[in-house]
Amino acid sequence: MSEKVKNNIHYLNVLASCNSKQRNGIIEGASDELIDAICECIDHALSCNADDSKHYEKMRISNKKLRKLRDIDTSTIKKKKILVQEGGLLPALLSPLIAIAGSLLGRLTS
Repeated sequence: MSEKVKNNIHYLNVLASCNSKQRNGIIEGASDELIDAICECIDHALSCNADDSKHYEKMRISNKKLRKLRDIDTSTIKKKKILVQEGGLLPALLSPLIAIAGSLLGRLTS
């Protein structure tokens, strides 16, 4: 797990569990590091085999925009706009990854 994700695990957890208005507010005021952590989680979700068909179906619908989030050449401002527009995908993408990250973080600290 990268340092960006470790440093922003609490924000990612909030993003996965809050409502859409709160999520959009957090994303609009987010730091570059938080946006990079979100994009890293999305990158991981796209690169792994999705076993859960519900999560996979949501990812497939917006695959083009999600791939744009992974692109290094896409500016942070454009990434924020995509995340606000496609914000409903974040809980589906972040929830399983946060569970994994939390268990890994727990192992590292103990």
